[in-house]
Amino acid sequence: MELSHLLPLVVGLVVALAVTPIAIRIAHAVDAVDRPRDDRWHRRETPLLGGIAISVGLLAALLVGGGTSPATLATAGGVLLLFVVGLVDDLRGVRPAVKLVAQTAAAGVLVLGGVRAGWPEDALLSVPLTVLWVVGITNAVNLLDNMDGLASGIAGISGLAVAGCALALPDGVGVPAALAALAVSGAAFGFLPYNVNPARVFMGDAGSLPLGFALASASLLATHREAGQLAIVLVAPLLALAVPILDTTLVSVVRKWHGRAISQGGRDHLSHRLVALGVPEREAVRTLWLVAAILGGFAVAVTQLDLLGTAVLVVLGLLASAVLGVVLGRVKVYAPTKDVKKAARTEELRKTFANYVRVGGPIGGDFLLAGAAYVAAYVLRYEGELADVDRRLLEESILVVITAQLACLAAARVYRGIWRYFGIRDAASLLRGTLAGTALTALILMFGWRESTFSRSVIVLDGALLVLFLFGARSLARFVSEAFGGFSASGERVLVVGAGEPGTLCLRALRMRDGAAVTPVGILDDDPTLLRRRIHGVPVLGTTGDLSRVLTELDPHEVVLSSLPEDARLDELRKTTRAAGVRLTLSPYAKAFVPL
Repeated sequence: MELSHLLPLVVGLVVALAVTPIAIRIAHAVDAVDRPRDDRWHRRETPLLGGIAISVGLLAALLVGGGTSPATLATAGGVLLLFVVGLVDDLRGVRPAVKLVAQTAAAGVLVLGGVRAGWPEDALLSVPLTVLWVVGITNAVNLLDNMDGLASGIAGISGLAVAGCALALPDGVGVPAALAALAVSGAAFGFLPYNVNPARVFMGDAGSLPLGFALASASLLATHREAGQLAIVLVAPLLALAVPILDTTLVSVVRKWHGRAISQGGRDHLSHRLVALGVPEREAVRTLWLVAAILGGFAVAVTQLDLLGTAVLVVLGLLASAVLGVVLGRVKVYAPTKDVKKAARTEELRKTFANYVRVGGPIGGDFLLAGAAYVAAYVLRYEGELADVDRRLLEESILVVITAQLACLAAARVYRGIWRYFGIRDAASLLRGTLAGTALTALILMFGWRESTFSRSVIVLDGALLVLFLFGARSLARFVSEAFGGFSASGERVLVVGAGEPGTLCLRALRMRDGAAVTPVGILDDDPTLLRRRIHGVPVLGTTGDLSRVLTELDPHEVVLSSLPEDARLDELRKTTRAAGVRLTLSPYAKAFVPL
């Protein structure tokens, strides 16, 4: 990378930094202020014209970096169009259909400027793909603007990833794409100091629409020159922009799953779900920044790999994203509906969808992991330089090897477990299945391809990598479930009496309880060695003799007994809770939740 390549980054950064205070003053002068609403996250009045600074910085950086090339002018024209439409929406409001038409028109401007989604010689394919990609990414960034600093930070990180991918192209053909992506990063990072929590200004649609459009354009700028490189055309943009895509996909699927309109706003995005689990707002945003940086690193890495190495990274990135999406998708963020018929239909749909995911998800995931392990074994064994004969053997045998591995895993009863509850017994079953699968693979290759010579080290590497991938995927699912699958931070406050195994089961039951979310505030247990320890993140506050004091200090809504005590002790607990006006219930693992 030459120093001149950084010019758009610097220009966008400086201009956005300088113009944002001016935009804040303009917003106050014209009363363009976003006021709190039930379906919005913020809780104080905030100026709404930060998009002026973003768009001015973006246009300046694009023109300085790309000059007057047709592609640069097309990108700048689309940015200007969406800025105007977004500004009108911020000031007066614009119907969604009008914004969709504007986004489609901006994509058309790109097509006229020669920017298309790969394979430009086939207009029947490249033009609709370009429109779908541009509209999709533009809306994804727009939807991601739901928490202070989130969209601007993700856009800046994604821009750096796209630039890294473009600069990896040979002969400098990716420089125009890199310059456009760095312009996005500069404008986003210049605005970010004013937008982090607590935000002094919001970007509004006048900022999010141009940012998303420019990112989509930058990710396409090099593909028409490198249509033969699958990693650049398809994989790298998807990984570089994975967080906006994941957020939009999750929101769309879960809203439909719960019988809600996809266009209906709400606090159900990735960031909101993290906060609902008790993650502080700033940490939730930083967590998503980190995810974007990791997947962006994957995007840059695939540009340095051949098709086989790319396939391995894509599988790992896809499964990591799926695990995060599934865990956060289970967080309760919707209030129960009062429409009984609608609730019944939604529950039926949810159960049907859950059954398909529960049955097909683990098998589909292991299918991809088994293929990735086999490909990675070849890549490692031959250091990425496969001879034609070895590549042919890989292509001929991979489906057979995957089938053999999955059959042995099924025989070892691996698929009777659930990833998020992965434990020692599951690990033993997985290890037995993988060893058996590796042995069966060796026999199949030995007798099925007698005339060919297979490397023994490939078979050994395949088994070792498969164990690593399978253990890693399940451990990641459990880690994410433990880290982000906890209790709501704003549910009904619950105090648990009784730790040990009954207490663990009680916490699990509370996590899965239907209706209002719960927040365990503590555990009481008569074992003094447990004092100040934590069980599934819930602190042990004292013994049952401290019940009156804890009820006064924490004011819980409910006390839950993890096991049924003796009659005398139960009477004492009843008197204490009644005196405090707190309901007393029994864990469903001892008896169904009923008032005592």
